Amino acid sequence: MRVPAGEFVALRVDRTINFRHADIWREHCVRWDTAWYVPELRRWVLREWTGEWLMPDGPNRTLVYEDRVRWELLEWHA
Repeated sequence: MRVPAGEFVALRVDRTINFRHADIWREHCVRWDTAWYVPELRRWVLREWTGEWLMPDGPNRTLVYEDRVRWELLEWHA
């Protein structure tokens, strides 16, 4: 895995998270999270997540997308 902090051997961890939101107008919430974990550093060096949910607004439901977030390790000093 190459990030601004360097190149590392990493383990890709994919998660799909189904959850119930505290806001009653959000139904069928789901989030996808991918992290690239580097055992040598004991942390992830890259992580991305996004999600979606349904808004019950009448006979049809509107699909709403969450923001897409990308986090990268910029520097690392041993």
